Amino acid sequence: IEASRNAEFIVFPDRERAAMLIKENSLEGIDPVFMPVSPSALPEVSGSDYLREKFAISDGKTIVIHSGAFSGWTYARELIESLAAWPDGFVLVVHLRHDPDDYLRKLMDTVTTDNVIFSTVPCDDITYNRMLASADIGLALYKPVYPGLYVGRNLETIGLSSGKLSYYMKCSI
Repeated sequence: IEASRNAEFIVFPDRERAAMLIKENSLEGIDPVFMPVSPSALPEVSGSDYLREKFAISDGKTIVIHSGAFSGWTYARELIESLAAWPDGFVLVVHLRHDPDDYLRKLMDTVTTDNVIFSTVPCDDITYNRMLASADIGLALYKPVYPGLYVGRNLETIGLSSGKLSYYMKCSI
């Protein structure tokens, strides 16, 4: 906060998050600069079969991907609990940025359906783009949970600047 108060300018992804940060950190008088969150400049990718080949998912299945953090604030438990009610032909791929933590390991142990795949090996940007482009549907779920500096009020507006969402759009899902 102190460094922000001494900055010549601060870059924000959108007006809503700028207003929230300025208010929370008493940064009145800051002249915000706006730059939307966007993926790297790697070429667009579409029509990939990466997930079908890597996990032997048949052509008749609809691939739903949830990439990045998978925790309480991303509706992880609710999503896993919903799998039994998913229509036939839909498979969820959960791709993690990091090794599963204790919360996620316990959650993974509760899975009783065969329509979920956990991809736990991090990948480079090119592979990540190919993976996303091979999905049919991308999930970007955010649930504010309190208390918490990064998972409370921050999540009330994070969807407006979600890097995940911009990657999904870049990969046409």
